[in-house]
Amino acid sequence: MLETNDISARTQQEPDEDGAAQNKIQTYNTHIPEQSLASWWWWWEIGAALLSVISMALIVGLLLNINDTPLSSWAFPIQPNSLLAVLTTLAKTTLLVPVASCIGQLKWRHFTLLRRSLDHLQLYDDASRGPWGSAAMVYDLISHVPAMFVPLCLAVLSITALGIDPSAQQIISVQSREIKSSNASVLTSRTGAYFSQIWDLRMADWKAEVDPALGSEAFPGVEIFSKAEKSREFLKFQKALYSAMSGSMPEPYYTCPEPALRCVWDDFSTLGICGRYRNITDSVMQNCSVHEPTSFESPFIYTTCDFWYLDSTEGSMCSSSNPNPISLSYIRSDNKALLDDLIFDISIANTSASIASIWIVKAMNITSDFDGDIIRTYESYASDFYWCDKVLHGTRTSNRGLTTSSVGTTPWAGMDGSSCSLDDISNPPGLYAAGSIFPYLFNLDNKTTYNISGPAYQGMSTSLESLVAETLNTDETGNELSSLIWVNTMETFTHNLADMLTVYMLTPKGDNMNVTTVPGYMIYNDTYIQIEWQWLILPLFETILTCVLLVVTIILTRGQPLMKNSTIALLVHGLSGWTPGELQLPKPETAENLDKLARDMTVRWTKDQEGILKFSREDGSG
Repeated sequence: MLETNDISARTQQEPDEDGAAQNKIQTYNTHIPEQSLASWWWWWEIGAALLSVISMALIVGLLLNINDTPLSSWAFPIQPNSLLAVLTTLAKTTLLVPVASCIGQLKWRHFTLLRRSLDHLQLYDDASRGPWGSAAMVYDLISHVPAMFVPLCLAVLSITALGIDPSAQQIISVQSREIKSSNASVLTSRTGAYFSQIWDLRMADWKAEVDPALGSEAFPGVEIFSKAEKSREFLKFQKALYSAMSGSMPEPYYTCPEPALRCVWDDFSTLGICGRYRNITDSVMQNCSVHEPTSFESPFIYTTCDFWYLDSTEGSMCSSSNPNPISLSYIRSDNKALLDDLIFDISIANTSASIASIWIVKAMNITSDFDGDIIRTYESYASDFYWCDKVLHGTRTSNRGLTTSSVGTTPWAGMDGSSCSLDDISNPPGLYAAGSIFPYLFNLDNKTTYNISGPAYQGMSTSLESLVAETLNTDETGNELSSLIWVNTMETFTHNLADMLTVYMLTPKGDNMNVTTVPGYMIYNDTYIQIEWQWLILPLFETILTCVLLVVTIILTRGQPLMKNSTIALLVHGLSGWTPGELQLPKPETAENLDKLARDMTVRWTKDQEGILKFSREDGSG
């Protein structure tokens, strides 16, 4: 650069052959016109700053639009991160245009105000070219902050612009969230009535022989089972009964398709079958008799104990329709018990349970526990099954299938087996009429009504009564069902059986013609866009501060030549005040040698004796 200025100096001493051109340059240097608003020529910088502001506005608008939205909702082929990178690059590139121009323009002002070391010229030029030169300028001129506040701020902007791209990469993040969404494919079942393909249509087939209008035509819109299908459905029902008693429970109906993690349902109510287990040992009356043989009879002594189930409130026997008690007995000869002692029996108790009450009596060791009058140690349990309103709370799917957090139940007007049978309810009118409706008011306030057909009502009771098994002896001879109840708890037996009957009744396209579906919600993982707004601070700060410093630079440099980073200007406005010998460099001429020379040269950009702006020599500290 000094060599070029030296050439410029020599050119002034040795006139060019083209004298007219030399005169034009001298005239330009001598008569610099006053700058007006229209001749500032900052329009490129203003346009670049405006484009940077527009890019940042688009970035903010983009981020506001996509924040907290699923990535799947993005409809464009270019991904949000890619679009953000494009806008950020545009904002950063246009941002550096006014930064470089401002540093270049302030360079001339720097040498106008005071005398400066000539190497500052190189510092400014390097700073206008990028972050490395800006860092060198800040390092060398930081002690001049009060006088060089604006140039140093611009240099810092050039350095911190390096952080715009990394910041932009941190702005958009994605998160995997669990989303709850209603979905028509998420279903479970409920029912508000029970009309049975097995019992109602079997009754209808019988009635159709008298009047066809009472046959299957009484159920319009229902897909009627054929006789073979009815038989298969009845066998399926019997299988489900015994499976439940053995602990193998059927799966409740539900659909929860992919991509669901799980499905949930709002609380809903349905007609169901409830079961209640009770220890009724204290409510059982016992009467034992001993038959001693005569001399003409066999030598066996027969002991029989009869048990009656009493009403817990009135003390009367609940046996009006089943007067035969449960009886346990044993036989002994010569004070030795035989192995055919009857230790377990099961029967139907005539209680107010709207379906059936099954009760058992069992003695663990009847021979040792009989004291001559009664069996001192025995157990008696009752399982009451009744129609009920079930309100399911917190229904959801899990790895255990369909589960509920709690189930609220309300029995049919108190018909839960807590008292003896109420004849006016247990024998409703029209019970055996095909298609007849048995209104079920599940509470005394008549708030909700479920309809149960007469045949379905009777068929469900009959099916449970058929479970009453044979007795069980000490040698474990007897019905397998008796053995199963003997080894398992009645409580498990009761709940499993009630749950199975409800599941069976709520199976779509099964026995119940009135099953409806309940839609639910699918919970699935979805990728959501999350905006980390703190990473937008740096790009916004850079843009705003650049615009402010551009305005400040325009104001500070008004009235001076607008040459910015012009290289031609350095040639035109060369050095003044040095002889050619003082500017001589040792061989080889290198940039380092030029820098050393420039640090010892103090200049000021002012008019020389001929009125031409030059980097004039002013000895002293800069």
